[in-house]
Amino acid sequence: MIGRAAARLARAARGAFALAIALAITLALGLAPTLRAQAVPEGYEQGIFELRIGRIAAETVPGLLAPSGAVLVPVDRVLALTAMPTRRDDAAITVARARAAGSATLQLKSRRLEEPSGVTALAAEELVLADRVYYLATARVAQLLGAQVQADLGQLTVTLSRSPPFPVEQAAARAQRTAHGPARGARKLDGPEVPFVPRTGGAVLDWTVTSLATTRALGSSTGQLRGAAALFGGDIAAGSTVAGDGRGGVRAGSSEWSFRRGLPANPWLRQFQLGDIIGGGAQLRSLQGVSFTNAHTVGDQQFGTVPVNVSLPQGWQYEVYQDGQLLGFSDAGSQGPVYVPLRYGTTPVQVRLVSPTGDETVRDYSYLIPQTQQQPGRFEYKAGGGRCTFGCRTVAFADASYGIAPWLSVTGGGERRTMDSASSTLPHAGVSLLSYTGWNAQLQTARQSFTRASLLYGGSGAVVGSGSYTRSYLGADQPSVVPGADLGRWLFDGQLQLRTPPTSRVTGWRLDNNLEGLAGGGAERSRTALTAQLRTGSVAMSYETERTRARHEMGLSVLSVLPARVRASSLLGTVLFDGSAVRAMEVATSLQTGHRSAAALTVRWEAGSGVIFTAGFNGAFDALRLTSRV
Repeated sequence: MIGRAAARLARAARGAFALAIALAITLALGLAPTLRAQAVPEGYEQGIFELRIGRIAAETVPGLLAPSGAVLVPVDRVLALTAMPTRRDDAAITVARARAAGSATLQLKSRRLEEPSGVTALAAEELVLADRVYYLATARVAQLLGAQVQADLGQLTVTLSRSPPFPVEQAAARAQRTAHGPARGARKLDGPEVPFVPRTGGAVLDWTVTSLATTRALGSSTGQLRGAAALFGGDIAAGSTVAGDGRGGVRAGSSEWSFRRGLPANPWLRQFQLGDIIGGGAQLRSLQGVSFTNAHTVGDQQFGTVPVNVSLPQGWQYEVYQDGQLLGFSDAGSQGPVYVPLRYGTTPVQVRLVSPTGDETVRDYSYLIPQTQQQPGRFEYKAGGGRCTFGCRTVAFADASYGIAPWLSVTGGGERRTMDSASSTLPHAGVSLLSYTGWNAQLQTARQSFTRASLLYGGSGAVVGSGSYTRSYLGADQPSVVPGADLGRWLFDGQLQLRTPPTSRVTGWRLDNNLEGLAGGGAERSRTALTAQLRTGSVAMSYETERTRARHEMGLSVLSVLPARVRASSLLGTVLFDGSAVRAMEVATSLQTGHRSAAALTVRWEAGSGVIFTAGFNGAFDALRLTSRV
C-alpha cells in the first residue's frame, strides 16, 4: 500500500513539474491566457494544454491538474471547438449528441450530469469554477459529448474523437468535397458533337460454316458468306447462304443485300435503309423494301433531368452524387433543387445527409427510364414498306411517338397488309407512364395482333417487382380452320424481389410466376420458382404444372460459383421429381480451357431415357471462332 501511494505521489509530482515548465514557457512567450494566481483553486496546478480533434482542429487552452491527477479543461472551449449543438444558460449546459443518443445536460449549480440512461453526481474534483470559467474533468467531457477523450500529461495534449465525426470534422470534409463545386459537365445531357464526314472505302468479310454430324453419315451443312463496306457515308452489305441436302447436293440457297445511310444534320430524315431489312409497325418482320426515320442512328443515352429537392429540418445539409461525381449541394444562402441527368435504363443517385450533430446518412435512389419512354417534346417517326419475305405479300407501315411530359409519352400508327387479293389496315397505339419514384406502366394494343399491359416498380425500396399480361389474337394473316373460334392465347409473367441488408448471408430473394392459357380459358401451364441469391451462388425451388399433359413437377436447383483458382467457374445441380418419384437429375459445369476459349459439360439422367452426356466448346483462334456441341 505504501509503495502504491508513493508511486501515485511521484506521478503527480512529475505532472506538476511538467505543468510548471509549460506554464513558464507559455507566460514567457504569451501564447495563451492563464488564470490569475489567486483564481487557481487550492491544491490544483495550472498548465497549458492543446485540444485536438483528429488532424483538422486544435486550440491551446488553460487546464487544471487535480490533486488526484485528473485533467480538467474549460467546457465552453471544448464545445466551441467541436461545434456541437448546445443550449447554454447560467445554470446548465445541454448538448445534443449523435446517433440518437439523446441530449446530455451538465447542471452547473447542482453538479450533476443528466443523460437519458441516468444521472451522475459529480465529485468536487470533476467540476471546478475558476475565474468565472467552468472546468470539467476529461472523463466527464467524454460522457457529456458521447465521445472518447485522452489526456497525455507528457505531451500536454487532450485528444477528442468520436464516431460519427464531430460537426467541425464534418464541416471540414464537406468543404473539401465541395471546394471545386459540382462536377463539370454534370448537367450536360449530350456529348460533344462529332462532325459527320461521308466516306467510301474499308471492307469487312465474314463467313460461317455449320455442319451437323450424325452417327451414320455427315448431315446437312450450311455455309454463309457476307461482306460489307462504307459507301458515300453509309454502309452496304451483301451476303449469300447455301445449304446442303446431306447427300452431296444443294438443298437451298439465298442471297440478300442492304444499304443504310445516316443523315445526322437533317432533323426530319436522319437515316434510311434499302434492300433486305427488318421493318414493320407493331410487329417486326423481314421484308425487301425501304424504311426511313428521323430517329438518331445511335440512340440517345440521356433522357432528361429530374429535380432533387431534399426537404430537411433546420441545420441539416445534403450533397447529391451520381457515379461518384458531385452534382450539387445545399447552400446556406439558398435551398434550390439539384438537377440530376437521367439516362435510359437505371440511373443510381446517392444523397449524403449530414445533421447538425454530425450524424451522416447516405440514401440511395434509383430512377428507371424504359426505352419506350420518349423525351419530353421530342417527336419521332418511322415509315416504310415492301414485299414480305413470308406471312404476307406486301406491307406498308408508319408509326410515331411523342413525349408529352417527362412522365407521359404516347405512340400510334398502323400498317397496310396485303395477302393474296385481300388487304387490311391494322392500327396500333400505346401509352407509357412513369414516376421518378420507380413506377412505370405501359399499355400497347394492335388490332388483330395483341394487347399488352405491364406494371413495374424498380425504386429504392426493399421490395421491387414487375408484372405483365399479354393477350394475342389469331391475326388477319392466320385464318382459323374452326369458324368463329378464338384461338388466341394469354400470358402472364410476374416477378418480385426482396433486397436484404448487405451484411446478410442471403443477398436477395426472387419469386417468379408464369401463367399461360387459351383465350377465354384458365391457365394450361404454370410455373412458380423461389430463388435465394447467395454470395457464392443461388438455391432455387420450382413447381410446374401442365394441364394438357397432367404433369405436376417440382424441382430443386443449386448453383455454386467456384473460386478463381479453380478452372471450373460454376457448378449447377438440378433434381426434378413428380410426387415421390425422381424424374430427372442433371449436373452442369463450365470450364475455362484457355484465354479465349471455354467448354461446357452436362450429364443428365431421365427416367425411361437413361443417361445423356452433352459437351460444348466455344473458342477464338486469331481470325477463326469455333463453336461445337456433341
